[in-house]
Amino acid sequence: MEEAVKRYAAAYDKATVTVKWNAGEYEKLVAAALLTDKVPDVFEYGNGPTLDMIKAGQVLDLTDTIGDARSQFSAPVIAPMIWEDKVWAVPQTVDMQMLYYRKSLLEKAGVQPPQTLEELINAAKAVQTKDMGGFFAGNDGGVGVLGSLLIWSAGLEYLNDDRTGIASTTRPCMRRCRCTAASTRTTVCWRVPPRTGSMLRR
Repeated sequence: MEEAVKRYAAAYDKATVTVKWNAGEYEKLVAAALLTDKVPDVFEYGNGPTLDMIKAGQVLDLTDTIGDARSQFSAPVIAPMIWEDKVWAVPQTVDMQMLYYRKSLLEKAGVQPPQTLEELINAAKAVQTKDMGGFFAGNDGGVGVLGSLLIWSAGLEYLNDDRTGIASTTRPCMRRCRCTAASTRTTVCWRVPPRTGSMLRR
């Protein structure tokens, strides 16, 4: 990967691009570099710059740079990059989360491919055996890829309506998230042993 990036940079003839390849704790290294006079001109950072980065002037307002291309991004994709109606980052990649299933296992269990979260849970239960889990979403039990779904399936959001603070921090909201997580854990996600065959895989 590093070699491919450096070849691309070398072939780019509109500017001189120097690549500094950092393995490991990348985001920590970036955050530290932003506090020095050796700030990178372009860098990747998780899901976009933090509010602290924006307020500290560590990233530039890209509203004029992105211009009319802003409308070409799906609203949910570009929204996390916007604060006070200004664009502070450009989405680099847009990944889809997909579920793969084994048709033969569903047919054997007599169930149709799930179309809803409830049907997914029921299908996973139906194909699960003592030797094989019904659902697999990573060795972390699904926290990495399903964390947002726990919030959304509880009818909650990350941010409040005017996007000025964290939403869903009240006790009733937290209880709803815990109940959703608990129901998911006991039926699907946390019961699958790692490295076993499974019906559904991200």
